[in-house]
Amino acid sequence: MAVFNSGEKTPVDDDTNLLLLMDGSLLPTVRLFGLKIELAPGQIPLAIYRGAHQSLEIWQWQDNGAWIFYNSLTSDRTGVIGTDSRGFFIEGVNTAGTRVPVTIAGSLVTVQGNFTVTGTKAAMQQTETFGEQPLYARESPDIRYVIDGKAKIINGKCVIPIDPVFCECVEPDTEETPWLIHLTSWDDIRLKIEAITETQITVTGNADGIFCWTLSCIRRGYRNKWFDKICEED
Repeated sequence: MAVFNSGEKTPVDDDTNLLLLMDGSLLPTVRLFGLKIELAPGQIPLAIYRGAHQSLEIWQWQDNGAWIFYNSLTSDRTGVIGTDSRGFFIEGVNTAGTRVPVTIAGSLVTVQGNFTVTGTKAAMQQTETFGEQPLYARESPDIRYVIDGKAKIINGKCVIPIDPVFCECVEPDTEETPWLIHLTSWDDIRLKIEAITETQITVTGNADGIFCWTLSCIRRGYRNKWFDKICEED
C-alpha cells in the first residue's frame, strides 16, 4: 500500500523487470512472467467488482478452491468452477442454491473416462411442426451395442452379413456374452435362427417373405459389467 500511495511503479514478480503502473499499463520488458499476484489470506483472497456489484470471487480453503461467477448487474451468483471432495467440478448454481443452465458448446465435445448423469439425457431434434423435441436413448444395466435391419427369406433362407466394424466393437457370441437376436416377420411365416458366425447370421423360414431383425451385443471390454458392479469371473 505504501508503494500504491506513493505512485511508484510496482514490480510484477521476482523474475522479471516488467513494472505495473497503477493505471493498469505495463512497461514492455518481460523475461519470464507477464503477471504474478500473491493473494491475500482468508477464504476470499480476491474479489472483483463492477461498480457496487460482484463479478468474480476466488475462494481458497485448505487444499481446495473455487472461482465463483456473478451477474455483474445484480450480484446474483451464476456458476462455480473449483475443486472439493468430489474432485474438479463445474456447477451452475445461483445465490439461492437453485440449479441454473450450463452450456458447453463446440464442434466436438469429448469426455475421456466414465460419464455419469443423475438426470435425463436427450438428443435434441428439430422438427418442422413441433419445434425442438428431446429424444431419449434406451438404456440397460449392462453395456450393449445394437444394430437392426430388414431382410427377406428367399427359397427358405436368408444370410444377414454383420458389419465387420460392429463385430470389432462387441464381444463374440459365447455362452457368457450371447448375441441376442430378435426376428419379426412381416408375412405369415415361421422364422428360425439357423446359424451364427463371427461375420453373419443365417435365418430360415417355412416360406418366402420379409422380416426385420435386431442384434444386441455386449460392448467389447465390458463383458462382466452389470449395474454398478463388476461380476467375478467364473
